[in-house]
Amino acid sequence: MTKRRAMTPARKARIMVAHDEKCWRCKEGFENGERVEFDHKLALARGGTDDDENIGPCHVHCHKLKTFGGSTKLGADIFEIAKTKRLAKKHREPKKSKHKWPSRGFGNARYKKKLDGTVVRKEKA
Repeated sequence: MTKRRAMTPARKARIMVAHDEKCWRCKEGFENGERVEFDHKLALARGGTDDDENIGPCHVHCHKLKTFGGSTKLGADIFEIAKTKRLAKKHREPKKSKHKWPSRGFGNARYKKKLDGTVVRKEKA
């Protein structure tokens, strides 16, 4: 995952100018004094970068819609990120067995079998 850089006023201004001071989701302008959020177009957790090209100004409601999804929740960032993490964990960690198999306990045996097939009593060490 890419590390976030600071969102300085100069960086915000560059991003706003690059998007003609419009929301990158709905393409509508911002009202005077309206809160502007800056959203990663492709989320960092899904492989996006923290470059200015991947960040766009967003209305608060547009940002929430992208992050949490609408009525169907399809394509919502939080669900896609959770799926990405699940798949990464699945491929990173070995699958654990549901059964714990008991050991046969060969260390406690009184006898041992030699390579020629004869069985002899173990000596105490």
